[in-house]
Amino acid sequence: MKNKKLKILALVAIVVVVAGIGAYVYTSQQDTESTTKETRTITDMAGRTVEIPATVERIVSVNPMATQAVFVAHGQDKLVGITLKMGRKKMEEIYPKIKNMPAPMGPEGINIEEILSLKPDVVLSKAGTRWTGSNKKMEEAGIPLVCIYPESPELLIESVQLIGDVLGKEKEAEDFVSFYDKKMEYIRSNTQIPEDEKMKVYVAGPDKLTTAGRDWYQSYLIEDAGGINVAGSIMGGWKTVSIEQILRWNPDVIVVVSYCSDSVDDILSNPRWQQINAVKNRRVHRIPRYIEAWDMPVPESILGTMWLSNKLYPEEVHFNMAEEMKTFYSKFYNYTITEEEIAQILR
Repeated sequence: MKNKKLKILALVAIVVVVAGIGAYVYTSQQDTESTTKETRTITDMAGRTVEIPATVERIVSVNPMATQAVFVAHGQDKLVGITLKMGRKKMEEIYPKIKNMPAPMGPEGINIEEILSLKPDVVLSKAGTRWTGSNKKMEEAGIPLVCIYPESPELLIESVQLIGDVLGKEKEAEDFVSFYDKKMEYIRSNTQIPEDEKMKVYVAGPDKLTTAGRDWYQSYLIEDAGGINVAGSIMGGWKTVSIEQILRWNPDVIVVVSYCSDSVDDILSNPRWQQINAVKNRRVHRIPRYIEAWDMPVPESILGTMWLSNKLYPEEVHFNMAEEMKTFYSKFYNYTITEEEIAQILR
């Protein structure tokens, strides 16, 4: 009986030793892989030097603008986490894998534990004051963070190029840049108009008396489309103005963002707006949106610039927006947009 017990104890000891060796070998392999994995450094748009894997396979995007750039660069197969905000429902139709993808950034803020559990090679975020807190938390947790800052058309292009570089998708990113540049060259060549003859444009933002100052993306969009932002002397993003100020500006065209609480009809039917040229001539238009609003700092904003240029200068600019949309969403999102969708967007 005693010998039997000794044999059992010996067997247990052997199992424990073997298991321990196995765990040690596995851990050692993991450590070796971790220490030998090739890396490189990049500089992101917050001016930070970031060390990332030479080949990035797993990414989390906590910023919707960054997510759009990932799609344009055809890197969506590398996504393992995505923000809940902005365009998610439409993105699920375009790329169904997103439907069950974790969302570590939501209304309650950043979920550091969930990001860590996803084991990303890189997390994509945005530079700027509003993102400082979340970005700091991720940095303190040792999360490899790359920030974009697409707050002008030029910076949007730079953001797409940066993400293309991070993902090893430089050619795909440059395809978008070439598309963008080609459309802008057409607009510029067809809107060589003296400054005093350019269309004056008022943007109705979150409500009809809130407009975009010179440093806001909507203002850049107006300028790129060949127009003049009547609120170009204002700085600081969305600003509240009076109807008296709008009357003094007397814009030729009014564009209403898709997320405005006031409709085009609200403006056209408002008695106080009737003396404004844009209202008298019924040149009040709502800016389209599909995945995102076309006036936001996302790749779709080139469609917004093209659409607005058509509206400002219908005799000089002749984009077939239905065909342009088919090309854009097919080329950059691998998605066939329907005629019904196009009609709804452009109505």
